[in-house]
Amino acid sequence: MTGDFPRLKRALSLIDAISIWSARIGCTLTLVIMVFLLREIVGRYFFNAPTAWVNETNQYLLCILSMMGGAYCVLTDSHIRVDILWLRMGPRTQAASELLTSVFPLVFLCVITWIGFVDSWEAIADDKRSMSILAMPLWPSMLAVPVGTSLMILQFLVRLVRNVLQIISGQSEHPPVAGLID
Repeated sequence: MTGDFPRLKRALSLIDAISIWSARIGCTLTLVIMVFLLREIVGRYFFNAPTAWVNETNQYLLCILSMMGGAYCVLTDSHIRVDILWLRMGPRTQAASELLTSVFPLVFLCVITWIGFVDSWEAIADDKRSMSILAMPLWPSMLAVPVGTSLMILQFLVRLVRNVLQIISGQSEHPPVAGLID
């Protein structure tokens, strides 16, 4: 069915690629966090030289990490679903039920995105900083919230378009799950 809409298919694939790359950023941040923690453990327990920056930096990176993986979860259908009934439905009924229920997460994500942008803007405008000795700027980790939820909204919209195509065609229009290394 999507063969009838090559431009639409390319646009949907582009958003899928953005979601995959955002998850790759999250994976890279996981490695950075691990290196920082390893440095802290070795420094603290073997050289009696703890740092003041590792814990706070890792908290910021964890905020970014947790927000960057949301769109990939939507893409790969890894979010939580009570699928006792859903698995017994046909492709068209599954797509229709997903269309009906997707209103709730989209409204929730839009509210979080709006609040996140407002809070991020205030943090930038007021130069808000952490209360630690490092006084790190708060806006990078705060900006991860609206950016991550915006990516999730985009991926949800892609999913909704594919569900409409699935209702029309009667066949699954969702791509197979792609790994981050593929």
